[in-house]
Amino acid sequence: AYVAPVPGTSWNLLVTESEAVMLAPINQLRNTIIILGLVIMVAGAAVAFVISKRIVKPVLAANGLIKEIYDGHLSQRLEITSQDEVGEMTDSLNQLADTLQYGIMGLLKKIADGDLSADIMVTDPLDEVKPVLKQTVETIRALIAEATMLSRAALAGDWKTRGNAEAFKGGFKEIVEGVNNTLDAVVGP
Repeated sequence: AYVAPVPGTSWNLLVTESEAVMLAPINQLRNTIIILGLVIMVAGAAVAFVISKRIVKPVLAANGLIKEIYDGHLSQRLEITSQDEVGEMTDSLNQLADTLQYGIMGLLKKIADGDLSADIMVTDPLDEVKPVLKQTVETIRALIAEATMLSRAALAGDWKTRGNAEAFKGGFKEIVEGVNNTLDAVVGP
């Protein structure tokens, strides 16, 4: 209730109102704030969901490509759908698959077919792949040169010439030693 004197009289003014009527605007404001807060939370959750889907979907696809590359399946590529960090990662994975499929595997297929014409240049001091490929090609070339030298010597009647087995390691050394032992057995004491 509100009491106030009426000026110039001995009267007082008394105003009464129910609590519900007095608090109605405050309750309405409270309800509006709660509803607005819920709408903002739902909208924020929806935006977060959409953004996370845009990130998670390409990351899962990239993970799938990595597993395919690990399994030796090099022909798959990912579609680049964005220009952000995820798009850059996708492009890098595609380049990796290209390098493996056309560069390294292409070279290994040539080597397997006996084509040793590749001139492998190592330009990155941290590269761990090209130096090994280069060494493989050079070792096989040296083995071919050694076998060719032994064959030519034998055809020329030089049965005392032997291959340098110490210039090789592992199975390549065993090949040269085997040829040397065969020549020793054929020529005899």
